[in-house]
Amino acid sequence: MGVICYADDTLIYFRGRNYKEAAWLAEVRLDLVISRIESLGLRVRVDKTEALLFHGTGRKGPPPGATLQIGEGRVRMSPQMKYLGLILDGGWTFGPHFAMVGPKVVKVTSALGRLLPNLGGPSAACRQSLRSLPEYGEVWCPGLGRSPHREK
Repeated sequence: MGVICYADDTLIYFRGRNYKEAAWLAEVRLDLVISRIESLGLRVRVDKTEALLFHGTGRKGPPPGATLQIGEGRVRMSPQMKYLGLILDGGWTFGPHFAMVGPKVVKVTSALGRLLPNLGGPSAACRQSLRSLPEYGEVWCPGLGRSPHREK
């Protein structure tokens, strides 16, 4: 079990040999974590709670209609979830995330490409930022987009 907290977002993860074991551990331990959060005077919104089963590519995901009992409510297992701006999917493919981010990157670089010539070209800081855009994905998926001809 692990807990990652950032501002008002809490990510709790569990590991099990199979879905049934992981779900049972999640339900039992979530009660403990929620009790601790509430003892601090905070409230957990079950209606905003998401659950995702990480299962790796080529492996089975959760059973159809799978849910977790959290307090008095039930949370449906989702095929993907958004956490701190990153879309996570159970197969660790990051496909949904890059499908969301790709058009935004194209839009920003296109706008910069039209704007920068009117400003006398990009500054050194802007050129450095533009060079780092392809490496964005490498933070989450090392080697992504790495070319054998690219210098390290």
